[in-house]
Amino acid sequence: MTYNDLIKSMENGAQETIDEALLSTERVIRDILEESEKKSDALKKERMRRAMEKMNMERNMAIYSLKEELKADISATRNSVYEKAFSEAEVILKKIRQDPVYQECFSRMLEEAMPESGDGEMRIHIDRRDDDLCKACMEKYSIKGEIVPDLTCSGGLNISTGRDKIIGFNTIESRFARSKEALRKEIYSILSG
Repeated sequence: MTYNDLIKSMENGAQETIDEALLSTERVIRDILEESEKKSDALKKERMRRAMEKMNMERNMAIYSLKEELKADISATRNSVYEKAFSEAEVILKKIRQDPVYQECFSRMLEEAMPESGDGEMRIHIDRRDDDLCKACMEKYSIKGEIVPDLTCSGGLNISTGRDKIIGFNTIESRFARSKEALRKEIYSILSG
């Protein structure tokens, strides 16, 4: 073998080694790229999943917050309507003495407030504006007692015993307050639909 053949043989051997190394390196690079793509896809999917979870959580929080705001607004509106209705009713009731049915109402309030047993001295507490009406009603029902004009009210009366123990609250204001509380649930139910 000649020198040239030896060099050529060495060059061929070196070229084969280089080719094998290149093929091996290409395989390793391809495997690394494939592995990187898989990891990249998995990472993208994980990031997307987390982003979706975060977005859903934020959306749910926004919906919950909006629902709570709406509930608060509805409650405030319902309460406002309730208060306005009773405020308007109160204005109307302050003028009840001018209504012809007031005499009949006062008469019924007196009957309702009277105690079951007529024992002891009775005091009928009224507003001065109802003095004549109260006397007429007491005469009509043969009620004995003292008229005490010590109230300032829209109408009605209170009854007490001789020891000033109030046994009957029947003023327009006290009836109005009881009605307001008694009707609250029913009115709110109507307002809720």
